[in-house]
Amino acid sequence: MYTPDMLKRDCDALRAAGVRTTSIGRSVLGRDIPALFIGREGGASVIVTAAIHARESLTARLVMRQAEHLRRSKLFGGGIWFVPMVNPDGCLFAARGMGAFDGLPPTAFARERALMSALSIDTPPALFKSNIRGVDLNVNFAAGWGRGARNVRAAGAENYIGPHPFSEPETRALRAFTQAVAPLATLSYHAKGRELYWYFGQDPAAAARDRRIAHTLNKRLGYRLVDGDMASAGGYKDWCIAALKIPAFTVEIIDDARPHPLRDGDLKPDIARNLELPRILLREATRA
Repeated sequence: MYTPDMLKRDCDALRAAGVRTTSIGRSVLGRDIPALFIGREGGASVIVTAAIHARESLTARLVMRQAEHLRRSKLFGGGIWFVPMVNPDGCLFAARGMGAFDGLPPTAFARERALMSALSIDTPPALFKSNIRGVDLNVNFAAGWGRGARNVRAAGAENYIGPHPFSEPETRALRAFTQAVAPLATLSYHAKGRELYWYFGQDPAAAARDRRIAHTLNKRLGYRLVDGDMASAGGYKDWCIAALKIPAFTVEIIDDARPHPLRDGDLKPDIARNLELPRILLREATRA
């Protein structure tokens, strides 16, 4: 698994190579949520996110590979923001279990520590999708919040919508960052299934635009293009489409036959397909 410490190491290396790095906010446990920018500031931009689900930290590794690959590229007069690990607490919990709380003041996060200890009795930490409060961040956005077919209303390893939209510091940080950047489009990485999602109730003109971009992206990916929302709601992609009225895409990497917890080697067949995808999205969103 790819941990926040590994991410910091790789961000530091890119910063030393001249890449702009920053933080969009902090997690429940106070960990930075890093962001990197490639390209020319002041022009059009897109946002690429990953690891909003704890057990999907390999998507962060992929996004960092993209940033390294594209940092010397011509980006059509604009740039790309990468937010490689939206859920750092969850990713560390998936990797280390209760060790995610090591080094923190004994009483500072006692409630979260007790909750995750209880939840992990039935679900091993390596299979968690949620943040450290048991909220699934990708159903915590104000876009059909609570209407997803698999949504639940109690803290757990996955699918808990939270007490209200944007209840979590991670989703609030990503909302504020996205609003500040005002991207032309967004791309969200998940694992697994090798699928590309683009739809969330757009009007016909927007749907035609977004499906056209999705087809172009999928020429590079060769994944299954999903023409529907699969009865899901409350995701970052969904919010970008519904609230910001921009094209937004979810890419599920890695063969669905690979079981969770995923291993580093599971990512290798998908790297080449995805390295150029942010640049393709920027080009197509600029043309749309």
